[in-house]
Amino acid sequence: MMKKVAILHASNTFNNGSFMLLINAISLLKKKYKDLTLYIEWNTDEDKHRILEETQCHDIIQELKLDICKTTNKSLPAKLINLYHKIFSHGALMKKMGIDEVVILGGDDFSEYYKGGHIIFDLWRIKNYSKHLKVKMPSQSIGPFYGLRQWWARRCLVNTEIYCREAISFDYCRQELGLKNLHLSADLAFTDLIKQKEVNTAGQGSRSVVVVPGGHYKLYTSNYELYMKQWLGIITVLLETEALKDMKLLLLPHVTRPEDDRHIIKEICENIASDRIQAVTEEKKPSELRALIGASYFTVTSRMHPAISAFNQGKAAIVMAHSIKYHGIISQAFGLEKLMVKEKAWQQQSAVGDFASALNYLLSDIESIEKDISLKTGNYKETLSRHMQDI
Repeated sequence: MMKKVAILHASNTFNNGSFMLLINAISLLKKKYKDLTLYIEWNTDEDKHRILEETQCHDIIQELKLDICKTTNKSLPAKLINLYHKIFSHGALMKKMGIDEVVILGGDDFSEYYKGGHIIFDLWRIKNYSKHLKVKMPSQSIGPFYGLRQWWARRCLVNTEIYCREAISFDYCRQELGLKNLHLSADLAFTDLIKQKEVNTAGQGSRSVVVVPGGHYKLYTSNYELYMKQWLGIITVLLETEALKDMKLLLLPHVTRPEDDRHIIKEICENIASDRIQAVTEEKKPSELRALIGASYFTVTSRMHPAISAFNQGKAAIVMAHSIKYHGIISQAFGLEKLMVKEKAWQQQSAVGDFASALNYLLSDIESIEKDISLKTGNYKETLSRHMQDI
């Protein structure tokens, strides 16, 4: 019997973190079902091409034409009509299409970090889906929510199956939201990408350090100049570290639309002249990014999924935290708090000093740190394989 599944929250493939989750969800679902159709939204034909190229699943993927998460240029009245359908109609429409199940991907779309109070509409949407369909939410960092939004989240999520990617979110959902259909799982990006081992990184070797400076500066500080000043300080520390003197710094964008990490990369290159800095300007796909990260000595990143790509390949990462998800994955799950520059450091102007301390710790014991990372990542891959059988 044909299994029909809609996968939501991955319409923008130029956010390579979300795209990795989509690729691995497709891969794991394909392994489970012999007769499968997947309904997926994409923003543009470029996104469609990237999805098909990275998954090689042309035969089972169809476009979901409901404009649920897709970016559009509609007029305000049209957007309001579409919002109505999102909240009240799409669940019934998907059931009418024969869709059995909705898989809503993480990581932290269902928190207030990005959407603030507007998160109530996304929660309302899930409440409607669950009236008509099975709703499963893998790879999630849920919440925190505040005020009446916490009460609303409890009501909207009560009939969904949630797979939390870290313990802080799991405890929050269980204790604060009182949800029952919970599983402590892991981020889907910990599993191997479909094309991960096909990308050639000859010549890259381990003589480089990958740096991913995120363009999302407001998550750290409202002061752009302060954000840039500290990134320039971090790059200078890397350039001046004796143990890294023969290595290149590979500046890698992980998100290029709608926000663009390349703006930060460009400013770094304009302010620091060094033949050891190599800036990547093209829009890479997840398999290409992961290959570059895996071929490097270690990674420095202000985005979560480059760190997960490093861990997937037994490599270390120094992470610039901006939310609770970093504490749940980097600190609690991997015990690598010493490799995390905390969010307050950016406002207190101590990010450069904290980074230097993290770098010294990493270089003093990198082999044993990587050994422990490999062990824990292997356990996560087994957990994800088991949980995707449920989904």
